Amino acid sequence: MRILLVQESDWLARGPHQQHHLGDRLSLKGHQIRVIDYEISWRQQEKKELYTRKRVFKHISKVLEEADITLIRPGILKIPVLDYLSLILSHRIEIGRQIEEFGPDIIIGFGILNAYKAMNLAKKNRIPFVYYLIDALHTLIPSKLLWPLGKIVEKQGLKRADRV
Repeated sequence: MRILLVQESDWLARGPHQQHHLGDRLSLKGHQIRVIDYEISWRQQEKKELYTRKRVFKHISKVLEEADITLIRPGILKIPVLDYLSLILSHRIEIGRQIEEFGPDIIIGFGILNAYKAMNLAKKNRIPFVYYLIDALHTLIPSKLLWPLGKIVEKQGLKRADRV
């Protein structure tokens, strides 16, 4: 099975969390796993730059050494607030590209914004979408002003997902 995971956290720097255990274990069962993530802690980096280009990391494992995951990190603008706007656009483009090139049998969302985009594209392409909610995600948005909007998007994702 080809499985696409989308999240709005740094797959390499954070965790291991539930999604890492899930991805690695599914990989060891013979499934092809691709992950689209977001370099959430870019603000703490010493090297300051306005944007980063897309990067692909192959043969990644986080929990189980034998796992084989491909990680795709779309480029973003590294400007506060604009980073989230660029995330929406770059992740939507990359999710669409992965649907076309990788042809996932299922998409699993762990975030808010990219999960919502992934769900819409999954429905359009008749791919099952699972919303794997591990927290009240809207409360993790750095700007509290955006919490109400995040909560609305999160609720819509929960209502429209094929499985939660």
